[in-house]
Amino acid sequence: MAEDILDESVIHGLKYTRRRSLLPLSIKIFTWIFLVFGALAVPVFILGLVGGDFQMHVYGLAADAPLTPIGIELLLLVVYKGIVAYALWFEWDAAIWMGIVDAIVGLALCAVSTVLLASFQFEILLLIPYLIWLSRLNKKWANAWKKAGGANNAQY
Repeated sequence: MAEDILDESVIHGLKYTRRRSLLPLSIKIFTWIFLVFGALAVPVFILGLVGGDFQMHVYGLAADAPLTPIGIELLLLVVYKGIVAYALWFEWDAAIWMGIVDAIVGLALCAVSTVLLASFQFEILLLIPYLIWLSRLNKKWANAWKKAGGANNAQY
């Protein structure tokens, strides 16, 4: 019983699978990358307000300044990716669906930029397995907390 107090996989005396443990190493690495990029998007926007220019490239789309229409769209996309990364890392219930939306939007933008720019976007090679992985993980993700008595986004 004493060791259960220190075991984070026990809540209210019930064993559960920590959702974060369901994430493969590659997703954990990209989660941290997009947490950092998502956090940096806000200062980039603020620096854009005071006249700073930054080149941004996401899914084949490019902007030379953060306050252009495409620059703002790219910043919003990076912020959304940061929110998805946060949701995955902190095991939100909706994290998988948010990730699926993220992957579909990414695939659509890659397809559009591939057609418009006539160059293959290599991000597609990462987005397709990501989408497949999220689709397969959906049921396990939902059931991981139900085993612990329905705890929803519990902080421990």
